[in-house]
Amino acid sequence: MRTLSNFAGLPSSLTSSKTIGIARKKSREFGRIIRDSLRRFDVFGRQGGDEFAILLPDTDQGGAMRYCERLRAGISAAVVRFNGVQLQMTASMGLALLTQDTVSADEAISQADRALYDSKARGRNRITVADGTAAPAEMAAP
Repeated sequence: MRTLSNFAGLPSSLTSSKTIGIARKKSREFGRIIRDSLRRFDVFGRQGGDEFAILLPDTDQGGAMRYCERLRAGISAAVVRFNGVQLQMTASMGLALLTQDTVSADEAISQADRALYDSKARGRNRITVADGTAAPAEMAAP
C-alpha cells in the first residue's frame, strides 16, 4: 500500500519559512496517525517523495481494506494549524496482496503503485485495490 497524496501541496501565498513549518507539522501529524494505526508486527517505510508503504502481515484483503479506510479517514480528519493557516491532508492508496500466487514482493509493490496512481487519477483521497489481473476496484471517500 502507498499513501499520503499531495503532501507538499501548500498555498503559494506562503513564505518559504511558513511552508517548511507547515510541512513539518503535517509530517509529524501524519507520523502520529501512522504510528497509532500500526500493529507491533506491521512494517512502515517511505518509498520516496510523498509515497509510503505499509506491510500488513497475515492480513487478508478485507482486513487490509478496513485498515486502509480507517487510515484514510483518520488522515482526512486531521487538521494541521500553523500561524493561522489551517490545512487538511488526504490519502490516496493503492492496495495489493502478496500471496503465494504473486510472482514476487517487487510485483506486489508494482501492483500497489499502479493502483495508487489510479487513485490519484480518479480524484485522490480514495483506495484502489489491484487484483493483479483485472482493472482495480476502488473505494472512494464518502
